[in-house]
Amino acid sequence: MVFSSLTFLYLFLPSVFLLYYLVPGKARNVILLIFSLFFYFYGEQLYLLVMLGEIAAVYAAGLLIGRQKENGAGRKVVLVLFLVFSLGMLAVFKYAGLLARTVDALTAGALSAQSGLSLFEIHMPIGISFYTFQGISYVLDVYRKREEAEKNPLRLAAYISLFPQLIAGPIVRYGDVAKELKEKRTFSLSKFSEGAVRFVIGLGKKVLLADRLYAFCQSASTATESSVVLAWAEGLCFLLYVYFDFSGYSDMAIGLCACLGFSIPENFRYPLISRGFREFWRRWHISLGSWFRDYLYIPMGGSRKGIPVQIRNLIVVWALTGLWHGASWNYVVWGLGFGLLIIIETLIDKRRGRKPDTEAPFRFRSIPSVLLVAVLTVVLFVWFRFQDWGDAVSQAGKMFGAVPFWSGETAYLLRGMILLLPVSLIGATPVPKTLVAKLEGTKAGSFLVPAGRVVWTVGLLALATAYLVDGSFSPFLYFLF
Repeated sequence: MVFSSLTFLYLFLPSVFLLYYLVPGKARNVILLIFSLFFYFYGEQLYLLVMLGEIAAVYAAGLLIGRQKENGAGRKVVLVLFLVFSLGMLAVFKYAGLLARTVDALTAGALSAQSGLSLFEIHMPIGISFYTFQGISYVLDVYRKREEAEKNPLRLAAYISLFPQLIAGPIVRYGDVAKELKEKRTFSLSKFSEGAVRFVIGLGKKVLLADRLYAFCQSASTATESSVVLAWAEGLCFLLYVYFDFSGYSDMAIGLCACLGFSIPENFRYPLISRGFREFWRRWHISLGSWFRDYLYIPMGGSRKGIPVQIRNLIVVWALTGLWHGASWNYVVWGLGFGLLIIIETLIDKRRGRKPDTEAPFRFRSIPSVLLVAVLTVVLFVWFRFQDWGDAVSQAGKMFGAVPFWSGETAYLLRGMILLLPVSLIGATPVPKTLVAKLEGTKAGSFLVPAGRVVWTVGLLALATAYLVDGSFSPFLYFLF
């Protein structure tokens, strides 16, 4: 079941809200857990048992670590055993196929010749990367004394299986929702309406922008008359597609959580206006970047032990960031590409004695930096898109002159993007939000904007619904990771 489906919007979600708000407060976690487990079972059937196994391991590890002496060896033993189990499950379901294919390639097909390769092509449970990382963060926080071990198994299960962010994030840490899970959630009509508006915005991003951008990419990739302009337009639209697809899901997850009384962290903050690659990754998939920073980069030494160690740490983090996104070596190349650019940027800033200021207001003099980051990001996302290295190299070649600069088919395809592309580019910036805020700050706007928001939200929901009725199944890209 996906958020952008009629079944979810008009059957599952109303049922959740109806029962959730009818039952007493103490029963809401139970209702939430039941619906979350059903939500996952609807799409994954018996693979629900994999998630339940992870939940059981997380609960047991947290309790055992919490009961051990602070400096005792038992705490470390439990932690290591848990990490071996949790990461082992992730490795088997997500990376066994990659390992088998790699060994087969290195042995010139000997593995597949023995009919063993297919045994390693295991179905990957949707969302396993997300709920595994959430469980690991909880156990590590208990081990570090940042969180107390949760004694209520239903409460912990509700945290890990929380359906709004279960299968595509954001990666929520237990400390972000612990107080709210302990029946301290606050409910109000204004908070529910804000969450509903956020959800509909995310739905619009997915259905009206991301899906249309992806359709253009598909048409461009099968064009018989390719061109440099078309290749760059395709690359830009693919980057915008990934952004609106994933940020749209994050908006929907954050909005749904708000409707249920939870406040979860932001996952995107307009990354396409970044002036540097470190800033880009502080704005893009924030929950994943902060997870790797807090649970891997800093424990490895971060930037505290000199440049060589920092470079090593960045290489490890970015190789794993790439691998986290998919069981294919193209994702590792994509991750290491960003890592290399971040290392170069870090060395330049250290030489100049400059620290990146991610909070500085956007100015026109920032435009060259923004364009440079955007161009290189578009190029790197070619390796995110194509698992076949030949296809990736071919696409990059088209972008840098291996085909004519222009073609008749380019003009035909771009004519269909004359409205969608500018709207998408503007929508990826804070310009619309800033304009609405300024208008709402005026005397007339203080009355017009709230009323207009209701009309606009209802209209956007109706339009998205019409597209869903007329369209086809379109899962979120990050379901694959």
